[in-house]
Amino acid sequence: MIKKQKAVLALAFTTAVLYSCSLPLWEGFDEPFHYGYVQVLSEWRCLPVQNRTPLSLEVEKSLAFTPQSRIVLHGVAGKRERRQHLDELASSSSFLRKTPSTLVNYENQQAPLAYLLMAPLDLLCSRMTLSHRVLLLRLVGSIAAVGFSFIALRKLMNSLRVQHAFQMAALACVFESQMFWASVAHVGNDWLAIPLTIAFLAYGAIAVNNREFRDLALCATTLALGLLTKAYFLVFVPAFIALVSYQWKQHASHLKRYLFIGLIPGIIAGPWYLRNVLIYRSLSGTQESVSGISFGQALAAAPKIDWLTNSVDFMRWSLWTGNWSFLSFSRITLNIEMALLFLSGILYLAHYRRVRRAEAWVLGACGCFLLGLIYQTCATFLHTRGASTAPEPWYWQGVLSALWAVCFMGLQVSGVWGRCVATALLGVTGWIAALTYGAKLLPFYGGLTVRSTIGNVWRWWHDQPTRSLEYVVLGPVWVVYLFLSLFYLLLFAVTVSAARELWRERFPFP
Repeated sequence: MIKKQKAVLALAFTTAVLYSCSLPLWEGFDEPFHYGYVQVLSEWRCLPVQNRTPLSLEVEKSLAFTPQSRIVLHGVAGKRERRQHLDELASSSSFLRKTPSTLVNYENQQAPLAYLLMAPLDLLCSRMTLSHRVLLLRLVGSIAAVGFSFIALRKLMNSLRVQHAFQMAALACVFESQMFWASVAHVGNDWLAIPLTIAFLAYGAIAVNNREFRDLALCATTLALGLLTKAYFLVFVPAFIALVSYQWKQHASHLKRYLFIGLIPGIIAGPWYLRNVLIYRSLSGTQESVSGISFGQALAAAPKIDWLTNSVDFMRWSLWTGNWSFLSFSRITLNIEMALLFLSGILYLAHYRRVRRAEAWVLGACGCFLLGLIYQTCATFLHTRGASTAPEPWYWQGVLSALWAVCFMGLQVSGVWGRCVATALLGVTGWIAALTYGAKLLPFYGGLTVRSTIGNVWRWWHDQPTRSLEYVVLGPVWVVYLFLSLFYLLLFAVTVSAARELWRERFPFP
């Protein structure tokens, strides 16, 4: 079975390359501003300051030559000229990279670890064109995210006692999710934050099961690295304190050890958050807190938000968004996937016996994150004067990956009904993944502006779309085609193999 899970890993690595190459320059969420952060570190050798440090002149000029978001809808006219202008920037890129622009980078508040890891590679490849540098950073980040997430998810599911067949199905669903790739396959910090989230939950579950200092120390170190990657890891601090307190009660004679472990996140990540307090008078340093929105003000905005409608929309966006262009996908299909996930939870509750320690830890930590999302939604609602009514869906892709594992744990204990739902989830997620590239993203980036019906998509592919794509996608078109073909072969093989494994054996009821 472990060998068959490697087929899922091969599918994930293939998708990492496909997505990174297919995504046009700056089409990833806030990508030019995240890359601007990397460039400040690599070229200017300093940490950026919110509302002060600008983008480089290279990034600012590139925005004028790159089809941004909805601009892609205007078709292929002018794309070749824009790509040529973009490549011409390479002749003066050394000067432009080091020259500040007039455009302030609104992502300067981010914690630095993910950018610090990318900066040496960006500096090493500084003689490349901007497009090639960004593509290389995308590939490194997304491939690293796949490897770390795969290992962490397997550790998490092992601690939850998920059987191998259901592990394979859960891994397939996670790595077939378009939103997972929209989060990790562009220059940013989610490529590191998502696997660290999964690893934090996994090591916490292992520590609860084994009650060993080493596992708890790994959980503490993972939290510290997460705090240096994304401020939303602050919401996990209460869960971590509860975990350390629980472990200490089991070994009351080892107070000094547990006290030291509890201080690890503060020792490693504390200086960064002290910097936030000294510069911004805000612990998190987020745009909302720096602008003066207090905790009380954020909570007071809660009654003004339509939580039911926005929650449904948020769940749908967490599965599919279409990158920074926010394309639409069939609501019926996404609703079916959401309904199957909801049914997984019902089946878990229907076969409830008792919550094991590892389950309690994962659900409790995810609950802390959910409360943080609610607060962030309220703060953003105020900050945007009511324009934003839901959290960004890439925020909780790490937690969502863990919840996929919990869902399949529930399906595992639900007998025939559980296997039926698991098989249906495999089919739906596989179908969505298949349509994502061949019928939605690539045709859209290649100039298909009408509805993505079977006839319209077929005509677009029949009309030899290479010329439409070669000046838009970031990687070579032949690489996109090669990995697209490999993706479909592996997708079919993984879906069929995972479904067969679900029905091959009779799994004992725990």
